[in-house]
Amino acid sequence: MLKRFRIVGLCLAAVFAMSAVATSSASAAPVWQQCGAGTEFTNSLCTTSGSGPFGWVEVATKVAVTSEGRLTLTSSTGTELECPESTEAVGKDEGFIGPSSADEITKITDSAGKAVVKCKIVKAGSPACSAPATATAVHLPWITKLILVGTEIRDEIVSGTGGAPGYETKCGNGLSLTCTGATSTAVTNNTVTGNVELTFEAKSAATSCGLGITGKVKGTDTILHPAGGAIRVH
Repeated sequence: MLKRFRIVGLCLAAVFAMSAVATSSASAAPVWQQCGAGTEFTNSLCTTSGSGPFGWVEVATKVAVTSEGRLTLTSSTGTELECPESTEAVGKDEGFIGPSSADEITKITDSAGKAVVKCKIVKAGSPACSAPATATAVHLPWITKLILVGTEIRDEIVSGTGGAPGYETKCGNGLSLTCTGATSTAVTNNTVTGNVELTFEAKSAATSCGLGITGKVKGTDTILHPAGGAIRVH
């Protein structure tokens, strides 16, 4: 009888061990992937007519990428700035994805490559911000990484260099505000273009601007895939 209990106990232990491995695997950190060598990206698939390697492969080294988008910077004082100011222009980022879940933002500019980005005043706030308004990213490069929050993949802006990541905004009448702090974005794979979209939304943590003032970033920044390929998070 004791021998039977011992065998049953060992079987249960094996089952629990396998369950733990399965749970660990299911909650593994997301990683950056790109189409392997000799592969073409077509409608969400990496395909090839030749011999491998092909299909999606994990990014093993730093891969240089650029991104573009338009962001809205808001503060608890009621100020709302849309950057860049022109609806026909986009902001530009430079940085890296990989290896694995790591990524990095090294440069943020307007479409002309200027670090000081002109912004449109959507709401002046109180005290009122007057034109011209600008925004400048501070403490670059920013260290970022992919994380799993429950079942949702997010890209976390972890830290800056020499200070917390964030933006300094300036107004024509001398008002200035620097809002910094770690935050995160929702991550969406664009299965048509092969790009990855990072969206600042309600779940993105607020930043601190000092004196009890907080800031938020809204909008989407699209990471463009390297020439001839595609990227995704998985």
